Amino acid sequence: MKKLLLLLLSLFLLVGCSGGGNGESGGGTTPEVKNVVTVQAPTPIISMDTAIATDGTSFIAQSMCMSGMMSLDANGVPVEDLKIVSCHLGQGASLCAVKGGKSVETSMGFTPVAGIPMGTRCGDLDPAIVTFLIKNEGITADEMDRILNKESGKKGISGISDDDRDIEAAIAEGNERAKLTLDIFHYKVAQYIASYMVSLGGCDAITFAGGVGERGIYSRSEICKYLKAFGVELDEEANKIKAEERKISTDNSKIEVWIVPTNEELFIAKDTEKIVNG
Repeated sequence: MKKLLLLLLSLFLLVGCSGGGNGESGGGTTPEVKNVVTVQAPTPIISMDTAIATDGTSFIAQSMCMSGMMSLDANGVPVEDLKIVSCHLGQGASLCAVKGGKSVETSMGFTPVAGIPMGTRCGDLDPAIVTFLIKNEGITADEMDRILNKESGKKGISGISDDDRDIEAAIAEGNERAKLTLDIFHYKVAQYIASYMVSLGGCDAITFAGGVGERGIYSRSEICKYLKAFGVELDEEANKIKAEERKISTDNSKIEVWIVPTNEELFIAKDTEKIVNG
């Protein structure tokens, strides 16, 4: 029973076609990839006496990505006005809405477990799932923390691996659970990108970085398919590259799409040099 409940948690309490447990959640006709309960707490305030800041992102990687993007020409928009959605997608993953070089929204929260589903982290989750398992299955807080951080996300959904290469190989062999894993991942990333267009009041460019962002030809293509309604048009031929700085959208695309590789070790080394040299 416990293994079954843990699997359900890894799947973000994936509900069946019959709908959720009450009239307010789930839907009988909702496609499987969308029928996922991933409600994030609407406010960082837990009580009037306990306020928890939620302002997290893959800081080093996102900083590097922004440094690179600020030197690019996105449809001729001045640097100080650029509206960018930066997608750092790897084992850990975060998205960042950037306006004029300043972050206005990020996907990670109080901890890196928030946001989109990652290699082993669950991403946004209805908090009632946690309390339900603790109350009804006797799972301790430490066990819950391990499940959310180490056993969920792509690893939990696929039941195969937290590595996209393994999951894509399984998809090629016809594994439906593997396909569902990446379908959910692509859909959630696209949802975040779309929501950040609201935060930014528009979007000039979308950037991809990180192991999956830089090398995931399939994932970049699938994510951008969801964004066609916003005028995103991917150049599928240009997209067939890995880890090279390059625009991969067509000239007709209303929003430019770029691969912007990062080198976090180099960024740390340069910052260290600045500190040492005063």
